[in-house]
Amino acid sequence: MRDLARVGRLIAEGGARGSAQIVPEACIHDIAHNGEPHAWAAGDLASYFPGAPMRYRSQWYVHDFRVPAVFAIGIHGQYLLVDRQHGIVVAKVASQALPVDVERGLLTRNAVSQIVRVLAASSG
Repeated sequence: MRDLARVGRLIAEGGARGSAQIVPEACIHDIAHNGEPHAWAAGDLASYFPGAPMRYRSQWYVHDFRVPAVFAIGIHGQYLLVDRQHGIVVAKVASQALPVDVERGLLTRNAVSQIVRVLAASSG
């Protein structure tokens, strides 16, 4: 899990680790600001996020509600959220029985939303 969180921290810090630029900032900006909402809405996974203002770009999901956040979902419950505005990273590893479990995915997203809300409020 620590490695997954480190990927999130790298994204949160604009692709840099100390003074070394690991991922070009332009790539992270592209993920966070591009992707077509209309294409997302017409896609197969939109039904898993009903009513959510979403985009998808370069293997990352982008949620444009309140504070834009990027997140990645893997099979069997893996999840990584990066809220760059507040510097928050939430990583979850799991071994759920189903590769895609819509109900558990919703529980994860709701829990992560609450965690981010509390941490963002406490940071200032």
